[in-house]
Order: sequence, then structure tokens, then C-alpha cells
Amino acid sequence: MIHIIFVWITKVAPHFVSYYPLEGSISSPEKSALNFSCHAFAIPPVNISWIFKNKFKQSKNVHNSDDLYLTSIQPSDSGLYECIASNMYHASISRAFYVTVQYAPHVLILNEKIRILPHETVIVQCRVCSIPQVHDVYWRRDDQAIVDINIDVKSRTIDDQCSESLMTIMDINEHQFGQYECHAENLLGSKSAHVDIQQMPRVRRVKQKVSSDEINRNGRTALLTNKSAKRQKNQTSTIGSNGILLSHSEKQRFTCPCWWLLSLFVYWIQSV
Repeated sequence: MIHIIFVWITKVAPHFVSYYPLEGSISSPEKSALNFSCHAFAIPPVNISWIFKNKFKQSKNVHNSDDLYLTSIQPSDSGLYECIASNMYHASISRAFYVTVQYAPHVLILNEKIRILPHETVIVQCRVCSIPQVHDVYWRRDDQAIVDINIDVKSRTIDDQCSESLMTIMDINEHQFGQYECHAENLLGSKSAHVDIQQMPRVRRVKQKVSSDEINRNGRTALLTNKSAKRQKNQTSTIGSNGILLSHSEKQRFTCPCWWLLSLFVYWIQSV
């Protein structure tokens, strides 16, 4: 007798048996560890993959297994972690977990040293990023609170993690130069950044007097003559041997031999 056995192979679509954590959103401090797991059943069996998407919507495959372990997490690890279960016969299923990494304030001042003249205005920018957000950002000089009436502090929000504090010193005086501190704190800690505002010495400009000098203008040489010397030269006069007052131009003519002889002849006639 021949027995014929028919085996009916049933295909089962993927479904999750368990996953961890149960919550879809997790917050954890910086440098801590996180564990995730996804267990699914299907016929044929499923493959599990983990996809990470950061806040800029950039995604990458980070793991291929049921369990995912993250150690010493950083703020850059914040984002969406998605567990995807799939086989070749059914539609894929997924489970997402959003991770927020909490961290103490990060404080940054771009210009750590500023040099200006007295009575000028200076603006210092202090950027603070943290999760959770800071309680307050305040400025100090020489470990003392700033109470100067010509110093104004304003804050503005950049995004859900970062803000900016602007300190403006108007008409700064010589007693306000020195080191300033931008301080911020939240539940996880505090941080400071410093800026050194230095007084820039004034530069004295000395004007040079030109009496007689040669300079080149557009390839041509020009002779500069002192105006006072030129005026004195034009006003200079002399007395000739005949007692007549001679100008400078006449003196030049008088030095000519013919003019000297003519002058001598005139003098001889007057004496006769």
C-alpha cells in the first residue's frame, strides 16, 4: 500500500513578538548606555535591521540583529532609531524609537580676544547649547555681577537646543577693559567661556613738513619749494655801488659786466 502525504507549507506575515523599550521616546544623559530589542515572527523567518535618522534627516544602517546596544552616547546620537523586520514574501513591519541625549551646556565665544579704543562700542556673542535648556545665561567681570548702565545684555533663541546671548558695551571706558565671563547652567551642570577685551593704544600721526624735495607725480618730476623761502627770496633787495636800490632781478642784471660799466659811467657823469 502506498501512502501519499501532502505537506501544506503556510506562509505567515511578520509580526512583532516583543520589543524594548516599550515607550516610543527615550531621554538619557550624555555618556550613558542604551539597549534596544525587536523580536518578530514570520514564515519564512524575518531579517532584522536598524536604521538611524538624525535631526538633519540623514539615515544610515547601524545594525543587523534583534538587539542594538549603544554605549557612551553623545548629543550627535540623538535621533530616530527604527527596527525593520522583513522577509521576501510579505510587507515589512517596523518599530521606531526616538532618542534624546541630554547634556550639560556647551558655551562658545567666537572671539576670545578683542582689542578696541576707549569710547568705542563692542558687541560680544555667546552661544549656548544644552538639553534641557539652560535656566539662565549671565555675564560676569572679575567674578562680579555686571551693573554698569552702559552694558546691555539681550538673548535670543536659535533652535530647540541653542540660544545666543549678546553683550553690548557702549562708549567703553578705561575701567571696563578686562576679562568677561559668559556663564550658563542647567540640571546636568554648568559651563563658562571667557573673552578678554583689551585697550588698543592710540597711534599719533606726525605730519612731515616739506621744504625742498623732489617727488614723482605720474612719472614726471615736480620741484617743491618752501613758500616762505620763495617769498623771502622775491622780497630780497640790494643796493648797488651808485646808491640806487636794486631788486633781486635788477641785481642779477647788475652782475653782468656791461651793466657794471654803464653804472660806472653814470657815476662819473654825476661827479662831474
